Amino acid sequence: MFAVRLFGLLIAAVACLAFSGFDARAERVVIAARADVRPFIWQDDTGDNLGFFWSICVEAAKRAGYDADPRTITTAQRDDFLEGKSKEYDLLCDPTTITLVRMRNFLNAGSAPWLTFSQIVFVASGAFVNQTFDKKGHGWGVINDKRGARCDALRDIKATNEGVILRPPESATFEIWGFLKGSTIGAQLQAEISAFGGDPRLPLICTREFDTHKEAAEAFCEGRIARYFGDADIIRATIAAYNQKPGHKCSSQAGATFSGSYEPYAFVTSSFHSPDFPKRFSFELYEMFVDGTIERLFAGHFPNSRKSDPLKTLFQINTIPRGVDEPTASTPSPVSSATKQ
Repeated sequence: MFAVRLFGLLIAAVACLAFSGFDARAERVVIAARADVRPFIWQDDTGDNLGFFWSICVEAAKRAGYDADPRTITTAQRDDFLEGKSKEYDLLCDPTTITLVRMRNFLNAGSAPWLTFSQIVFVASGAFVNQTFDKKGHGWGVINDKRGARCDALRDIKATNEGVILRPPESATFEIWGFLKGSTIGAQLQAEISAFGGDPRLPLICTREFDTHKEAAEAFCEGRIARYFGDADIIRATIAAYNQKPGHKCSSQAGATFSGSYEPYAFVTSSFHSPDFPKRFSFELYEMFVDGTIERLFAGHFPNSRKSDPLKTLFQINTIPRGVDEPTASTPSPVSSATKQ
Protein backbone atom coordinates (compact mmCIF):
# COMPACT_ATOMS: atom_id res chain seq x y z
CA MET A 1 0.00 0.00 0.00
CA PHE A 2 2.85 2.41 0.87
CA ALA A 3 4.49 1.74 -2.53
CA VAL A 4 1.23 2.48 -4.32
CA ARG A 5 0.77 5.75 -2.42
CA LEU A 6 4.39 6.75 -3.12
CA PHE A 7 3.97 6.01 -6.82
CA GLY A 8 0.80 8.09 -6.84
CA LEU A 9 2.59 11.01 -5.23
CA LEU A 10 5.35 10.83 -7.82
CA ILE A 11 2.81 10.85 -10.65
CA ALA A 12 1.06 13.84 -9.09
CA ALA A 13 4.36 15.71 -8.72
CA VAL A 14 5.27 15.12 -12.36
CA ALA A 15 1.83 16.28 -13.45
CA CYS A 16 2.14 19.46 -11.41
CA LEU A 17 5.50 20.22 -13.00
CA ALA A 18 4.08 19.65 -16.45
CA PHE A 19 1.09 21.96 -15.88
CA SER A 20 3.19 24.63 -14.20
CA GLY A 21 5.37 25.00 -17.27
CA PHE A 22 8.55 24.06 -15.38
CA ASP A 23 11.40 23.28 -17.79
CA ALA A 24 12.94 19.93 -16.86
CA ARG A 25 16.25 21.13 -18.35
CA ALA A 26 16.45 24.13 -16.02
CA GLU A 27 19.05 22.54 -13.74
CA ARG A 28 21.17 21.24 -16.62
CA VAL A 29 22.56 23.48 -19.34
CA VAL A 30 23.93 22.50 -22.72
CA ILE A 31 27.31 24.18 -23.20
CA ALA A 32 28.46 24.36 -26.81
CA ALA A 33 32.14 24.70 -27.69
CA ARG A 34 34.39 24.26 -30.70
CA ALA A 35 37.22 21.76 -30.44
CA ASP A 36 40.19 23.69 -31.83
CA VAL A 37 40.25 27.27 -30.56
CA ARG A 38 43.53 27.12 -28.65
CA PRO A 39 44.46 28.56 -26.21
CA PHE A 40 40.91 29.41 -25.13
CA ILE A 41 39.24 26.04 -25.61
CA TRP A 42 40.14 22.76 -27.28
CA GLN A 43 39.87 18.99 -26.83
CA ASP A 44 42.51 16.49 -25.80
CA ASP A 45 42.94 13.03 -27.35
CA THR A 46 40.16 11.62 -25.15
CA GLY A 47 37.64 14.23 -26.26
CA ASP A 48 37.61 16.17 -22.98
CA ASN A 49 37.41 19.96 -23.20
CA LEU A 50 40.34 22.02 -21.93
CA GLY A 51 41.31 25.67 -21.86
CA PHE A 52 40.85 28.96 -20.07
CA PHE A 53 37.33 29.64 -21.35
CA TRP A 54 36.11 26.11 -20.63
CA SER A 55 37.26 26.36 -17.01
CA ILE A 56 35.40 29.67 -16.66
CA CYS A 57 32.16 28.41 -18.25
CA VAL A 58 31.93 25.23 -16.20
CA GLU A 59 32.74 26.98 -12.92
CA ALA A 60 30.28 29.85 -13.50
CA ALA A 61 27.49 27.45 -14.51
CA LYS A 62 28.19 25.30 -11.44
CA ARG A 63 28.06 28.29 -9.10
CA ALA A 64 24.78 29.35 -10.72
CA GLY A 65 23.32 25.95 -9.84
CA TYR A 66 23.54 24.16 -13.19
CA ASP A 67 25.24 20.97 -14.36
CA ALA A 68 27.14 21.14 -17.64
CA ASP A 69 26.18 19.06 -20.66
CA PRO A 70 29.08 19.60 -23.14
CA ARG A 71 28.42 19.62 -26.88
CA THR A 72 31.11 19.89 -29.55
CA ILE A 73 30.10 22.14 -32.44
CA THR A 74 31.52 23.33 -35.74
CA THR A 75 31.93 26.93 -36.87
CA ALA A 76 28.81 26.54 -39.04
CA GLN A 77 26.78 25.33 -36.04
CA ARG A 78 28.04 28.28 -34.01
CA ASP A 79 26.89 30.66 -36.75
CA ASP A 80 23.46 28.98 -36.88
CA PHE A 81 23.12 29.45 -33.11
CA LEU A 82 24.10 33.13 -33.28
CA GLU A 83 21.65 33.72 -36.14
CA GLY A 84 18.77 32.08 -34.28
CA LYS A 85 18.52 29.05 -36.57
CA SER A 86 19.36 26.69 -33.68
CA LYS A 87 17.96 26.82 -30.14
CA GLU A 88 19.67 23.70 -28.86
CA TYR A 89 22.32 25.28 -26.64
CA ASP A 90 22.08 27.30 -23.45
CA LEU A 91 25.63 28.65 -23.47
CA LEU A 92 28.13 29.27 -26.24
CA CYS A 93 31.51 28.91 -24.55
CA ASP A 94 33.60 30.34 -27.33
CA PRO A 95 35.89 33.28 -28.15
CA THR A 96 33.01 35.11 -29.85
CA THR A 97 33.59 38.74 -30.74
CA ILE A 98 30.88 41.04 -29.46
CA THR A 99 29.77 43.40 -32.24
CA LEU A 100 26.89 45.83 -32.71
CA VAL A 101 25.62 43.76 -35.63
CA ARG A 102 25.37 40.65 -33.48
CA MET A 103 23.88 42.58 -30.57
CA ARG A 104 21.21 44.03 -32.88
CA ASN A 105 20.30 40.49 -33.87
CA PHE A 106 19.62 39.70 -30.20
CA LEU A 107 17.04 42.51 -29.83
CA ASN A 108 13.32 41.78 -29.86
CA ALA A 109 13.15 42.69 -33.54
CA GLY A 110 16.09 40.43 -34.38
CA SER A 111 16.16 36.77 -35.32
CA ALA A 112 17.46 35.56 -31.91
CA PRO A 113 15.88 37.68 -29.13
CA TRP A 114 16.41 34.89 -26.56
CA LEU A 115 20.19 35.31 -26.83
CA THR A 116 22.34 37.78 -24.97
CA PHE A 117 26.04 38.51 -24.58
CA SER A 118 27.71 38.16 -21.24
CA GLN A 119 30.07 40.86 -20.07
CA ILE A 120 33.32 41.05 -22.06
CA VAL A 121 35.71 38.50 -20.55
CA PHE A 122 38.80 38.84 -22.76
CA VAL A 123 40.39 41.33 -25.15
CA ALA A 124 42.57 39.97 -27.94
CA SER A 125 44.45 41.52 -30.85
CA GLY A 126 43.63 40.99 -34.50
CA ALA A 127 46.83 40.02 -36.32
CA PHE A 128 48.35 37.89 -39.07
CA VAL A 129 51.43 35.88 -39.89
CA ASN A 130 53.04 35.94 -43.30
CA GLN A 131 55.43 33.63 -45.08
CA THR A 132 59.17 34.11 -44.92
CA PHE A 133 60.57 35.67 -48.06
CA ASP A 134 63.04 32.94 -48.97
CA LYS A 135 60.80 30.12 -50.14
CA LYS A 136 58.29 29.27 -52.81
CA GLY A 137 54.71 28.18 -52.22
CA HIS A 138 51.43 27.73 -54.02
CA GLY A 139 49.81 30.56 -52.08
CA TRP A 140 51.68 33.36 -53.85
CA GLY A 141 53.65 34.07 -57.02
CA VAL A 142 53.75 36.04 -60.26
CA ILE A 143 51.10 35.97 -62.97
CA ASN A 144 51.66 37.26 -66.48
CA ASP A 145 48.25 38.88 -66.80
CA LYS A 146 46.77 40.05 -63.52
CA ARG A 147 43.68 41.51 -65.20
CA GLY A 148 42.63 38.15 -66.60
CA ALA A 149 43.44 36.10 -63.49
CA ARG A 150 40.69 34.34 -61.57
CA CYS A 151 40.96 33.61 -57.86
CA ASP A 152 39.12 30.30 -58.12
CA ALA A 153 41.86 29.03 -60.45
CA LEU A 154 44.71 30.45 -58.36
CA ARG A 155 43.46 28.77 -55.20
CA ASP A 156 44.11 25.37 -56.79
CA ILE A 157 47.28 26.38 -58.58
CA LYS A 158 49.95 23.90 -59.61
CA ALA A 159 53.58 24.68 -60.28
CA THR A 160 53.13 23.78 -63.96
CA ASN A 161 50.21 26.15 -64.63
CA GLU A 162 50.86 28.18 -67.77
CA GLY A 163 51.35 31.88 -67.13
CA VAL A 164 52.11 31.43 -63.42
CA ILE A 165 55.53 31.55 -61.80
CA LEU A 166 55.94 30.41 -58.21
CA ARG A 167 58.67 32.39 -56.52
CA PRO A 168 59.53 33.99 -53.17
CA PRO A 169 56.84 36.55 -52.35
CA GLU A 170 58.80 39.81 -52.25
CA SER A 171 57.81 40.48 -55.88
CA ALA A 172 54.57 38.50 -55.98
CA THR A 173 51.69 39.80 -58.07
CA PHE A 174 49.14 37.56 -56.35
CA GLU A 175 48.66 36.32 -52.80
CA ILE A 176 46.12 34.03 -51.15
CA TRP A 177 45.01 35.13 -47.68
CA GLY A 178 43.34 32.73 -45.27
CA PHE A 179 41.07 33.14 -42.26
CA LEU A 180 38.37 31.32 -40.34
CA LYS A 181 34.92 31.14 -41.90
CA GLY A 182 32.48 33.45 -40.13
CA SER A 183 35.18 35.44 -38.31
CA THR A 184 34.90 39.19 -37.85
CA ILE A 185 38.45 39.70 -39.11
CA GLY A 186 37.52 37.82 -42.29
CA ALA A 187 34.56 40.10 -42.90
CA GLN A 188 36.81 43.12 -42.37
CA LEU A 189 39.34 41.81 -44.87
CA GLN A 190 36.69 41.12 -47.48
CA ALA A 191 35.41 44.69 -47.18
CA GLU A 192 38.90 46.18 -47.50
CA ILE A 193 39.79 43.99 -50.48
CA SER A 194 36.58 45.03 -52.22
CA ALA A 195 37.45 48.70 -51.61
CA PHE A 196 41.12 48.60 -52.64
CA GLY A 197 41.49 45.43 -54.69
CA GLY A 198 41.37 47.26 -58.01
CA ASP A 199 44.53 49.27 -57.34
CA PRO A 200 47.03 48.21 -60.07
CA ARG A 201 49.94 48.90 -57.69
CA LEU A 202 48.77 46.15 -55.33
CA PRO A 203 49.00 42.40 -55.87
CA LEU A 204 45.84 40.48 -56.67
CA ILE A 205 44.47 39.31 -53.31
CA CYS A 206 42.48 36.09 -53.23
CA THR A 207 40.87 34.85 -50.03
CA ARG A 208 40.27 31.36 -48.68
CA GLU A 209 37.97 30.53 -45.79
CA PHE A 210 38.62 27.59 -43.48
CA ASP A 211 36.24 25.66 -41.26
CA THR A 212 38.79 25.29 -38.45
CA HIS A 213 41.94 27.00 -37.24
CA LYS A 214 43.74 23.67 -37.57
CA GLU A 215 43.02 23.59 -41.32
CA ALA A 216 44.08 27.23 -41.70
CA ALA A 217 47.37 26.65 -39.85
CA GLU A 218 48.12 23.55 -41.94
CA ALA A 219 47.47 25.47 -45.17
CA PHE A 220 49.75 28.27 -44.03
CA CYS A 221 52.56 26.01 -42.84
CA GLU A 222 52.39 23.97 -46.06
CA GLY A 223 52.62 27.07 -48.25
CA ARG A 224 49.06 27.04 -49.63
CA ILE A 225 48.28 30.53 -48.33
CA ALA A 226 50.57 33.55 -48.05
CA ARG A 227 49.04 35.05 -44.90
CA TYR A 228 46.96 33.68 -42.04
CA PHE A 229 44.68 36.18 -40.28
CA GLY A 230 42.96 35.88 -36.92
CA ASP A 231 43.35 36.36 -33.22
CA ALA A 232 47.04 36.66 -32.31
CA ASP A 233 46.83 34.19 -29.40
CA ILE A 234 44.93 31.62 -31.45
CA ILE A 235 47.35 31.86 -34.38
CA ARG A 236 50.37 31.36 -32.13
CA ALA A 237 48.80 28.45 -30.26
CA THR A 238 47.58 26.69 -33.43
CA ILE A 239 50.94 26.94 -35.18
CA ALA A 240 52.67 25.74 -31.99
CA ALA A 241 50.36 22.69 -31.98
CA TYR A 242 51.27 22.03 -35.62
CA ASN A 243 54.99 22.16 -34.79
CA GLN A 244 54.54 19.58 -32.03
CA LYS A 245 53.72 16.88 -34.57
CA PRO A 246 56.66 14.70 -35.68
CA GLY A 247 58.30 15.99 -38.84
CA HIS A 248 56.33 19.25 -38.86
CA LYS A 249 58.05 22.61 -38.87
CA CYS A 250 56.35 25.88 -39.64
CA SER A 251 58.49 28.95 -40.20
CA SER A 252 56.74 32.29 -40.37
CA GLN A 253 57.14 35.96 -39.72
CA ALA A 254 54.77 37.60 -37.29
CA GLY A 255 52.80 40.28 -39.07
CA ALA A 256 51.86 43.63 -37.65
CA THR A 257 48.70 43.93 -35.60
CA PHE A 258 45.96 45.85 -37.35
CA SER A 259 46.00 49.47 -36.29
CA GLY A 260 43.16 49.96 -33.81
CA SER A 261 41.88 46.43 -34.26
CA TYR A 262 40.98 44.33 -31.26
CA GLU A 263 38.67 41.42 -30.52
CA PRO A 264 36.46 41.81 -27.41
CA TYR A 265 35.30 38.29 -26.50
CA ALA A 266 32.12 37.45 -24.62
CA PHE A 267 30.05 34.34 -24.00
CA VAL A 268 26.54 34.02 -25.41
CA THR A 269 23.72 32.77 -23.19
CA SER A 270 20.19 31.68 -24.10
CA SER A 271 16.99 32.16 -22.08
CA PHE A 272 14.97 29.89 -24.37
CA HIS A 273 15.08 26.82 -22.10
CA SER A 274 15.91 28.46 -18.76
CA PRO A 275 14.84 32.12 -18.49
CA ASP A 276 16.92 32.78 -15.36
CA PHE A 277 20.14 31.26 -16.65
CA PRO A 278 21.65 34.32 -18.44
CA LYS A 279 21.35 36.58 -15.37
CA ARG A 280 22.55 33.92 -12.94
CA PHE A 281 25.50 33.06 -15.19
CA SER A 282 26.47 36.73 -15.62
CA PHE A 283 26.27 37.29 -11.84
CA GLU A 284 28.61 34.39 -11.18
CA LEU A 285 31.06 35.65 -13.82
CA TYR A 286 31.30 38.95 -11.95
CA GLU A 287 31.66 37.06 -8.68
CA MET A 288 34.59 35.12 -10.16
CA PHE A 289 36.33 38.36 -11.12
CA VAL A 290 35.72 39.82 -7.66
CA ASP A 291 36.95 36.81 -5.67
CA GLY A 292 40.07 36.36 -7.84
CA THR A 293 39.02 33.11 -9.55
CA ILE A 294 39.45 34.52 -13.07
CA GLU A 295 42.90 35.82 -12.17
CA ARG A 296 43.92 32.41 -10.80
CA LEU A 297 42.57 30.60 -13.87
CA PHE A 298 44.46 32.96 -16.17
CA ALA A 299 47.70 32.36 -14.28
CA GLY A 300 47.16 28.62 -14.44
CA HIS A 301 46.36 28.47 -18.16
CA PHE A 302 48.92 31.11 -19.24
CA PRO A 303 51.81 30.58 -16.80
CA ASN A 304 54.41 32.29 -18.99
CA SER A 305 52.24 35.13 -20.32
CA ARG A 306 51.75 38.67 -19.16
CA LYS A 307 48.42 40.37 -19.63
CA SER A 308 48.32 43.18 -22.15
CA ASP A 309 47.41 46.64 -20.86
CA PRO A 310 43.87 46.43 -22.34
CA LEU A 311 43.36 43.02 -20.69
CA LYS A 312 44.60 44.33 -17.34
CA THR A 313 42.13 47.20 -17.60
CA LEU A 314 39.28 44.83 -18.51
CA PHE A 315 39.96 42.60 -15.50
CA GLN A 316 39.98 45.67 -13.25
CA ILE A 317 36.71 46.96 -14.72
CA ASN A 318 35.02 43.58 -14.20
CA THR A 319 36.15 43.50 -10.56
CA ILE A 320 33.10 45.49 -9.51
CA PRO A 321 32.38 46.56 -5.89
CA ARG A 322 30.49 44.07 -3.77
CA GLY A 323 28.24 46.73 -2.29
CA VAL A 324 26.49 46.62 1.07
CA ASP A 325 23.25 44.75 1.72
CA GLU A 326 20.45 46.98 2.97
CA PRO A 327 19.22 45.89 6.43
CA THR A 328 15.73 44.43 6.46
CA ALA A 329 12.93 45.96 8.51
CA SER A 330 12.86 42.96 10.86
CA THR A 331 16.60 43.17 11.57
CA PRO A 332 17.47 46.10 13.88
CA SER A 333 20.77 47.80 13.17
CA PRO A 334 23.51 47.71 15.82
CA VAL A 335 23.17 51.48 16.32
CA SER A 336 19.44 51.40 16.98
CA SER A 337 19.86 48.44 19.35
CA ALA A 338 22.52 50.32 21.31
CA THR A 339 20.31 53.38 21.76
CA LYS A 340 17.59 51.28 23.34
CA GLN A 341 19.83 50.03 26.13
